[in-house]
Amino acid sequence: MKSNGLFVLALFIIISALTAAMAPLSVFAATDPAASVSSGLSGMKAKLSSENISDTKNNPASAKAAVAPAPAAAKKSLWDKTKELAKKAGQKSLGWLQGGLKIFTEVFTRPLQQGVGKLVSTGSDAVDYIGEKITPKRVSDAPADMKSVEGISKAIENEFDIKVRASKNGKWTVEELKGVYEALKKLPADFREHTKVIQRDAESQRAEGYVTSFIPGTVHLCGTTYYVKETMVHEMMHCYQFANMHTTNDFNRQFFGNRIGYIARGGNAKTKSVTEYGDTNSLEDGAESVREYFENPTNMKKTNPDRYEFVKTRIMRDVEFTR
Repeated sequence: MKSNGLFVLALFIIISALTAAMAPLSVFAATDPAASVSSGLSGMKAKLSSENISDTKNNPASAKAAVAPAPAAAKKSLWDKTKELAKKAGQKSLGWLQGGLKIFTEVFTRPLQQGVGKLVSTGSDAVDYIGEKITPKRVSDAPADMKSVEGISKAIENEFDIKVRASKNGKWTVEELKGVYEALKKLPADFREHTKVIQRDAESQRAEGYVTSFIPGTVHLCGTTYYVKETMVHEMMHCYQFANMHTTNDFNRQFFGNRIGYIARGGNAKTKSVTEYGDTNSLEDGAESVREYFENPTNMKKTNPDRYEFVKTRIMRDVEFTR
């Protein structure tokens, strides 16, 4: 009888251990191995009692072994956790680095490589040194369409790198743009380069045109058709003034006094400007002097020789106009 009890006890221990090991594999099973062991022990105690065997009194060591919990899973050391975190961080960093290199290549390296390819290419199509086919941008050799607003606007952009625009209520005419085109052809490149946009706005009673200091490269024309060309030259001088403050200051000191710009009001000019509007302040004096130099050079040379000479040598690079 005693040997039968030991056999049953050993069988119980084996079953309890297997139950504890298998329990975590099921998402619906109890996750506490000790609870499974206790439940199995209670049932076995009842069976042993019916056979008049007291397992706890006759064999205390066996009872302790029966209730011993299954060994817990080994915990990861701090070192192992650190290595896992470092591995994950390294993988993310590598991904970021690869993405950054790709962006750098597309934004900086590739355009530079293609730009070099365009500079050394001689045909209409070429292959750069990274093996990609490129087509250099070329200005069309076809004669410009000078009979439409779109054609003249395109010709101005292609030849002078100046964009032609119209505001919502502004509208160019073919005659106006022809005058703009002809004037730009005569003006030296050093003077033109500071004007980036010429925009036609709706006609206004307040001004013929203007340039703002916060967008100094855009000329706004809002006068009548008759004055568009000469107003454009006047406003282009304001673009030049904002980009060449040294020359602007020299003009002011020579002709207008110590103060510069719109702070220096009428009556402060050392000598009379070419127009009454030019006497308003030093900036308008310079703009009117350039307009007069372009529109009425012969008269200006007689009446304002000093201003004529300054515009000729310091602004127009010795380019003179005839009327």
